[in-house]
Amino acid sequence: MPRLPDFVIIGAMKAGTTTVFERLGQVPGVTLPVTKEPHFFSNDKVWNRGVEWYMSLFEGCAGVTGEASASYSDAATVDLVVDRMWRVLPETRILFAVRDPMARMRSHYHHEVLRTRETRPFSVAVADPSTSFVTRSLYGATLAAYLQRFDPGQILVYRLEDLDDPGTGTWQRILDHLALESAPMPTDRRNESAVRPQYTPALLWLWERNLLPTRPVPASLRRLGKRMLTRHSDARSDLLASAESPVPRELIDLLQSDQERLARLWGGSSVVSYEQ
Repeated sequence: MPRLPDFVIIGAMKAGTTTVFERLGQVPGVTLPVTKEPHFFSNDKVWNRGVEWYMSLFEGCAGVTGEASASYSDAATVDLVVDRMWRVLPETRILFAVRDPMARMRSHYHHEVLRTRETRPFSVAVADPSTSFVTRSLYGATLAAYLQRFDPGQILVYRLEDLDDPGTGTWQRILDHLALESAPMPTDRRNESAVRPQYTPALLWLWERNLLPTRPVPASLRRLGKRMLTRHSDARSDLLASAESPVPRELIDLLQSDQERLARLWGGSSVVSYEQ
């Protein structure tokens, strides 16, 4: 029977949302849908498919279920996302993973370079504060928007840096937030930027339209596709190396100001440190 999710992992992008989602899928009492990131509340075309379509994603999911769309934590579009989510899921539990904002930004830049969607050096790409590299690191602004509609008790903020440290109790807090029984945390970690090769425009076109095969294909076809659709790892090495370059002082000030806002909203224990 179609149903709505019990929880939503809203991001941030490149803050380990896939890792936590897949680890939760190994916890007794949790059944996850095939589609991890439907982007239902953030993508107009997907939103227009309607709530019944969204509910169908969770059909057959027993026990606790949820989704994880990192696009739900972009400060540039969060007001619309929050409005839609509150109308459909007013009682849902929300997990918000944060990460050192500059480390997240650099990882995001690597992600876009590998997919051929970014051709500018890092310092140029992040110079505009309205770019998604910046807006997806504005955790304070994002959390403020969610707190306009959702009760603070519905939202758990945790640091990616704390996830694998047993001393922080982060994994247990996640389980408690979702009303799940205690269970050991799986130790696998997913790094999608490392898993996926550098995309050519042809491969990017296929990936963005969900045309890549999801089932195993013969080895001969895999080898052929790899030769035709991927690049060698050093094809964009100069751009990738530029991610370690300094950023404008104005950007540092913006990130620090947002971190202070996050601290006021959620307390010092939820704040990630800034690193240049």
